[in-house]
Amino acid sequence: MIKFVLFDFANTLVYKPDVFKVFRDFISMTYKKDLSLEHIKAVHDRARESVVFPDKTTEVFYLNFNKIVLNELEIDEPSQNELKKLFTELRELKWRAFDDAQVLKDLNLPKAILSNWDECLESFVKELTPYNFEFVIGSFSAGVSKPSKKFYQKALDKISELGNFNVDNILMVGDSPHLDIEPALNLGMNAVLIDRVGQFRKHEGIIINSLEKLPSLISKLNEPTL
Repeated sequence: MIKFVLFDFANTLVYKPDVFKVFRDFISMTYKKDLSLEHIKAVHDRARESVVFPDKTTEVFYLNFNKIVLNELEIDEPSQNELKKLFTELRELKWRAFDDAQVLKDLNLPKAILSNWDECLESFVKELTPYNFEFVIGSFSAGVSKPSKKFYQKALDKISELGNFNVDNILMVGDSPHLDIEPALNLGMNAVLIDRVGQFRKHEGIIINSLEKLPSLISKLNEPTL
């Protein structure tokens, strides 16, 4: 029985709409290579799955991460100036909520946020997704980040303070198999991958392509079994 829903934040509830367009235009202008948005996103997502994220991401971290993405796109030696230019362009992009995140407004279950994010997480949650979350835990304030089980345990401890919830009463919703789904399942939670563009077709667990499908999924999970 699902009684509590735990959400990732970045790229699950909110996103920067023009990230891959910035990558594409930057690559086109700087390296004279024309790549599709779909290819750039696929490579970017693979890199995100393979990199260990620190408790607080920094410019140095993203310079290195963007270099990994560019290398995977067969751009072997981007200069430091080029990497800083790309970082600056990406940093200036604005976050916005996914349209389908509005379903949370009518989700009649307690819910919370667990996300790799800096000290500004709570203010972003209130601004972009004001849907009465029981609590918000960011990696910077917690001093530990996904996919560490210690990070998830902090959420479980907070949930236990709110009522009589067992670990199998909790559903984790996130966009990363490695960062969101695997740790949750390993701790005994339920988990669903939100994959809006079919990036993880080979994922063997539960997948939805829109948060609008979340209420019906929860209803199905809560159906009595024979």
